[in-house]
Amino acid sequence: MPKVRLIPFKSAQVRTLFGNGSGLLRERLGTASRQLRDSFGWASTGLRERFGSASARSRTTAEQQAKQSRPCSGHVPKLPQTKANDVPTKAQSTLSMRKT
Repeated sequence: MPKVRLIPFKSAQVRTLFGNGSGLLRERLGTASRQLRDSFGWASTGLRERFGSASARSRTTAEQQAKQSRPCSGHVPKLPQTKANDVPTKAQSTLSMRKT
């Protein structure tokens, strides 16, 4: 006759919580780790494409083209000048709002 092992009630509860659910837990952890691995792979690929050796050459070429198309470095566009009388103060603007 085979030996029968008696399992206390608490052990049976723990076994059903983790024994049967461990597959679900393992599946969730696997899914999460796959998602992290995929997102890391996507990010590292993007960084390699952006900062790799081929893009460094094209980046310097683009910088040289931008420098050639710029006007003289001493040239600064002039902004329109406003006088102090042209800009209404806060008190003047509140008075004009009250009149209307």
